[in-house]
Amino acid sequence: MYSALKKDAAKVRWHMIGSLQTNKINKALRIFDAIQSVESLPKAIAIDRRVERARNPRVPIYIEINIGSEDSKGDIKPIEHEPFDEYIENFVRDISRLGHVRLEGLMTMGPRSGNPEDVRPYFRRTKKDIRENQDASSSKRRYEVFVNGYDKFIQGSSRWITRWNCGKETVE
Repeated sequence: MYSALKKDAAKVRWHMIGSLQTNKINKALRIFDAIQSVESLPKAIAIDRRVERARNPRVPIYIEINIGSEDSKGDIKPIEHEPFDEYIENFVRDISRLGHVRLEGLMTMGPRSGNPEDVRPYFRRTKKDIRENQDASSSKRRYEVFVNGYDKFIQGSSRWITRWNCGKETVE
């Protein structure tokens, strides 16, 4: 897609979504404007160092949370980091101390379900985590929340979700 757009690719703000291997960070930084797949402090530090070496401006990143703790998905699984509130607060604080990445917010995707009511508790927990950790960052700015999928669920959640990807397009 990127190469097919040629010069028009510069008009789009590209977000890296999905697993990012450490050995692919340099390539990702040449293509993407933001990285939404930061699941560990070592990954954030590796991105920070590569951005510094490339003398790029600060790169926006998102912490990727597997809010349903599903085995089929990677990312941060809350069930593996209980008490999760404390874990994510420390993670946000540590990332906000890095000099070449800028924490923009959280990206999450709840468990797959045909019924929006089944996934609401997972997104409620994400909302709670965001509200409780706004002050953990040294910057006192409002974080974005990027949710993938679940266009039916999102209808009643626009008060706190700032962006979502429904498969075809990103809505702000």
